[in-house]
Amino acid sequence: MVREYSARGLVLERALELAGISRSQYYYVKKPGKPGRQATKTTQRMAEGTMVICDNAEVVQTIEGIRTRKYILPAPTTRCSFAGN
Repeated sequence: MVREYSARGLVLERALELAGISRSQYYYVKKPGKPGRQATKTTQRMAEGTMVICDNAEVVQTIEGIRTRKYILPAPTTRCSFAGN
């Protein structure tokens, strides 16, 4: 639609305004391939003050270990009281 009106003499900025799209949307050209960043295979972490590169599988195992822990909260030491009790 924008190209059609632009070809008939309408200023491009006005045609884009009427169509409700920005210049970047108008000039966007999709690239072939998958969108986004390629997945990493390693992760950097600090160990004893130095940067260490470790495998992502190690990171996943650490996270799974943390998630499977049972967290037991300590019993409250004081009783909560509300106004009016």
